[in-house]
Amino acid sequence: MIRVGVALGAAALLAAGVWTLREETMSRHEDQHPDSRMEVVVDVSTSGGGARRADAMGRALVDACQFEVNAHVVEGSWEARGDERFRVVLRPALDDSDVQQFRGCVGDIRLNHVQAEVVRTTRLDAPA
Repeated sequence: MIRVGVALGAAALLAAGVWTLREETMSRHEDQHPDSRMEVVVDVSTSGGGARRADAMGRALVDACQFEVNAHVVEGSWEARGDERFRVVLRPALDDSDVQQFRGCVGDIRLNHVQAEVVRTTRLDAPA
């Protein structure tokens, strides 16, 4: 009888541990207003091709990664902020989990002689 009690106690502790680990590591998404927006600033460096190539590659990376987070580039929002820095607006805004996922996507996609990094995300004024 004591063995059964010890086994049940161990099983309960194991279940509690698994539950706690799950709660601490699981991504949670917060609902975003469909008209909310987020500014994203991306650095894109290329070896060769200059600003024109950086612009084209940056657009391609952001276009690909927008689908990872279920956001869309606001038409006409892409703008150069120097030779290798670009600004774009996404809608809806990203929650914290999506910001991490978007950063990872932009930084992890590998194209020949191109590196990119999200340097800043800023939530723009929420709609009224």
